Amino acid sequence: MKKLFFLLALTATLSAQIGLEYSAGIYSNYVWRGYNLDVKPIVVPDVILSFGEGNFWVDYWGAFGQDQKELDIIAGYTFELNDNFAIEPGLTYYFIDFDSDFSSTEPFLNIYAGLGNFPLTLVTAYDLDYETLYIEPSADYELEAGNFPITVTGAAGFSFDSYFKGLSNLRLDLSSDITVGPISISPLISLNFVPSDKISSNAFLPVFALTFTPAGE
Repeated sequence: MKKLFFLLALTATLSAQIGLEYSAGIYSNYVWRGYNLDVKPIVVPDVILSFGEGNFWVDYWGAFGQDQKELDIIAGYTFELNDNFAIEPGLTYYFIDFDSDFSSTEPFLNIYAGLGNFPLTLVTAYDLDYETLYIEPSADYELEAGNFPITVTGAAGFSFDSYFKGLSNLRLDLSSDITVGPISISPLISLNFVPSDKISSNAFLPVFALTFTPAGE
């Protein structure tokens, strides 16, 4: 009986220390860092586990379509230095088409700075297998639109490898959150501009998406 109470107490403690977030999205196509990886719709499941106070987290992110089948395992730790500044080192493992020959490992460092109404993010990542450095600064701005505030995100991506060096993509995102009963629906319009035909033969790549999340997460 004592063992049973111990196991119940341990389970309750672990449950309290592990946070769970999950969502599912439908995207019109899959554009990643300027590359058009799938021109047809994809399903995007996402499960995030956080531990302790939430600083350490593991993200299981997928993209499943006709041409692209991808599962990413992302782990990171968020150091909140103050209310307006945080750094987040981590590691991403890209598991492409369920084949280790096409998979890769990518350490990253994210820097977050809250500057008034313009939160800034700097992403720096280096793919160890493909020897590619990627740098992406971005900024957010929230527009008040009645009951549906719209977040505007602007980003510029720079890639550096043996094949290409320079500006790989410009991105403008418009997103919002709409609560319908127990579900939060997040529509997204992502406009991608690709200046080099080495990255994509199409200079303009729009993406439309809907993501569904339990309300309150």
